[in-house]
Amino acid sequence: MAQNMSHATETQTSAAGATKTVKTSSGTNLVLGLWLIIAPFLLGYGAIPGPMWNDVLIGIIIAALAALRLSSPGHSGWASWTNLVAGLWLIIAPFVIAGYTAAATWNDIIVGIIAASLAAASGAAARKLS
Repeated sequence: MAQNMSHATETQTSAAGATKTVKTSSGTNLVLGLWLIIAPFLLGYGAIPGPMWNDVLIGIIIAALAALRLSSPGHSGWASWTNLVAGLWLIIAPFVIAGYTAAATWNDIIVGIIAASLAAASGAAARKLS
């Protein structure tokens, strides 16, 4: 019986840690998504359609999916994996879409690396919750 109680405590501790990982990762990705929406206008590439629209649209996607994960950490793990793909896209977008400035390029690469890493952590933690 003590062993069953110990296992239950471990499971609860693991679930609590996974929930914290999902919330921290998704909360940070929500902020990164919002940053992507405003970055073109703050970093001076708001008048260049390709990078500007890419960042605005990907920012909306990342922020919306991160908000979904925050609202239900134990569900919608697919949203994390979709954000992983969005982060990877940000890394390669400057080499695919014409018109990227140095600021836009570095912004997308750095944000992409961080967003993809956090999405992977959130997705992996979600498996512990299901």
